[in-house]
Amino acid sequence: MKSLALYIDKWYIVGAVNTDGITRLVNLPNREDRIWLYFYEDVANDEISYGKGFQSKFRNNEPHYYGDVFSLITQSSAQYTMFKRSQPMKGIFKSSKIFDDLRKDMDEDGDITTYISFSKDISLASRLLFIEELKEERFVVQESVARICHLALEYAAKKNNYTEDGYYLVLNACNENLHYALYQKTDDLFNREKEDVLEGLGTDVRSRALIENVVDNINEREYLLKTKEERESEYLRMNQFVDDWLVKLASARSYIPVELTNVTLSRDPFKNYPVQVKKSKIDERTDKIVKDIINVIVRFVKDADISHEQIKGILFLGNTFTNIQFKKELRSYYNLDDCKMVSYKDSDLSSLVSAYTFIDCSQFSAAQNVMRGNAEAELRRIKIAEEEAAAMKRAKEEADAKAAIEKEATEAERKFKDAMDMGYDSEREHDYDKMEEFFNIALTLRPDDEEAKQKHEEALRKKAELSVQQNHYKEKIQQAKTAYDENDYESAKFKAEEALSFMSDSKEALRIKEDSIRRIKSQKELERYLNRADLFIAKKAYSEAIQELQKAKLLDVDYKDIIERETRIKKEQQATNSRVEELSNQLNSALNEGRYDDAITICNELIEVDFTNSRKWSARISDINIKKERAVENRKRWEKLVRDIDSAQWEEDWSRIITLCKEALDIKGNPDIRTKLEKAEAKFKTENELKMLDQTIAEIKDLILSSHYTEAKKKLTQLQSRSLDSVHDKEVRNLFKLIFDKENEADGFTTTHMGVSPGQPINDPFWNTRSIEPYPISNYKKQRTKSGDDFFDSVGSESKSQQKRRVSKPTGKITNDDFNFDNK
Repeated sequence: MKSLALYIDKWYIVGAVNTDGITRLVNLPNREDRIWLYFYEDVANDEISYGKGFQSKFRNNEPHYYGDVFSLITQSSAQYTMFKRSQPMKGIFKSSKIFDDLRKDMDEDGDITTYISFSKDISLASRLLFIEELKEERFVVQESVARICHLALEYAAKKNNYTEDGYYLVLNACNENLHYALYQKTDDLFNREKEDVLEGLGTDVRSRALIENVVDNINEREYLLKTKEERESEYLRMNQFVDDWLVKLASARSYIPVELTNVTLSRDPFKNYPVQVKKSKIDERTDKIVKDIINVIVRFVKDADISHEQIKGILFLGNTFTNIQFKKELRSYYNLDDCKMVSYKDSDLSSLVSAYTFIDCSQFSAAQNVMRGNAEAELRRIKIAEEEAAAMKRAKEEADAKAAIEKEATEAERKFKDAMDMGYDSEREHDYDKMEEFFNIALTLRPDDEEAKQKHEEALRKKAELSVQQNHYKEKIQQAKTAYDENDYESAKFKAEEALSFMSDSKEALRIKEDSIRRIKSQKELERYLNRADLFIAKKAYSEAIQELQKAKLLDVDYKDIIERETRIKKEQQATNSRVEELSNQLNSALNEGRYDDAITICNELIEVDFTNSRKWSARISDINIKKERAVENRKRWEKLVRDIDSAQWEEDWSRIITLCKEALDIKGNPDIRTKLEKAEAKFKTENELKMLDQTIAEIKDLILSSHYTEAKKKLTQLQSRSLDSVHDKEVRNLFKLIFDKENEADGFTTTHMGVSPGQPINDPFWNTRSIEPYPISNYKKQRTKSGDDFFDSVGSESKSQQKRRVSKPTGKITNDDFNFDNK
């Protein structure tokens, strides 16, 4: 025997065919695992199609796509189009051939025994209408009141999981809403004790966490979703994209953002939004959602006064509960074995709904009658509500029409009164054009009104009279304007007075008259300022002239004589400034070159050209005279210094030359003097070095005399390391030889004893380095005998004539060439 079992949800129908106790899933022509209740209205071909592929179009609110049809079939206004006619929405199941596809799979031509389980989200009225549609298609509904939760418990009991009496907790997430209920098992029957729902939390919690993050991220920027319902609807729409996003997120690192592109909202499905999400944040939100759900469930059980020990099992329905965190959290509250926590996926729904075939359905008889009664009552309430709404709509339309007529009459009366009032206002303002227009409007609204007729005729007459006056006025006011523009203020005043005689309230005529009178009175004052400005211009006192012209501008800003004088002043000032700049440059050149008489002549010319700054140039002449006197003094001092420098050169007084050259350079940076300074400094330095060298040699002689040979040799060695002239170098070598002889003499040896004859070089490495000739002892003795103890005055030293030649003055007259080192 065959039977059909259907689980009816908001968005889909799961069908199972039971043949002699063997259950299989319904095979559909579109090869989908269930009947997805998303419909497309093909108006051109008069066809209605169903399938999951139409979901995105429906979520984007595109026309001709339908979903959530169970919320529409009870509304008479909800319709779809077929054969160019509007059809009630309850017929969409038949039009889309859902019933035909079920019958074809059953391979039955007659009545088909059918068992149904409806989702809690489907209203009783919608269930009744759907059952009636099934009956018309010869689907004989045996039972329809059992919940899928109840059937799942029966299925689990048959599998020997739930055999113990007590309370069982069922969590159902077969659509976007999470339903949860407590069932009590007694005498092998499950009775529902309490139930509730968490809207929007029936989907996969990780998907929910990700969708919330994406939608809220966009909404914080755009603020398109203002209510909770709008956000929940958008969360539901996003489910079609979340699987691809989860794949991206799975391969990402926890704290590195992942960019989701081409994200859209149903409000504007063609606008793309980029959104960045972090895996760590989604994990935290997922964990929080699970904990929040479990907290609500635990509180739900606690509020039912059921202890933890009374819970004998927990049953999970839907793919959402593949997340093991649910079981982990619940296990911390309820001490249950894994076998008592049973999970069924969406793919198990066909098996669960087939539980009708092996349970006692008589237990639902009372509920069946109650359900039908409640459904019929709900349908009546819906029908009454629709009729009341239609009646209210008709009453409102009639009231609106009546109010419109009354409003039109009232509006016409108000417009007539307003037109009359505005006509009288125009008359008081002497605006006869508007007066005629408003009274004409009043006649249009009320043609037989005598007052409106009379005032309209009066307006026409006054309008004609005014037209003649206006023509005369226009002629006179134009003449007044022409005279005013030509600065003929007497004629302008006269013509403005004539215009006022035709239109006494003319602001333009009154303005021309008053301004002409003011200009006539100010003409003499204006000429006085201009004459004074001319005097100042002649004196080249341009600042004073400009001040007078500014006063004249207060009388008449646009007066052409003022502009001419301002232009003339500007040109003369430019010429003066140019000449002043030229003379200033000449003055600076003369001062730089020391031509003080020329500079004074230029300053006198500047006094004449730059009259306003004459004091400045007079003061400059005084400064130039001071500079001139100072220059004369410096020249005399310079000449004296040059003579003194030449004299010091003859005397070879290098220290005095240095002092005089520096003093001369302070006066003038002369290159010849600078060269002499450098030469004198070099000579002075050399002379000091020779003095120091002679002083050192004298000290060494004293040491030798005192027989301090070691210290004397040390100082001689230091001298030997320096660059010495040939005379001093020879003197140092002779002193070395003298020390050597002194030391040998003290030991009783002479150079002869050493095998060295007088005049022969000593065979010693030290002496060989310099090829020093031995100092003759006989000479040494003679010198010592001749000079006594002061033998160093002659031994190894220069003769007086040599010393004189070394420091003597040059012969002939000293010239500047002696200081020209480049030629020497």
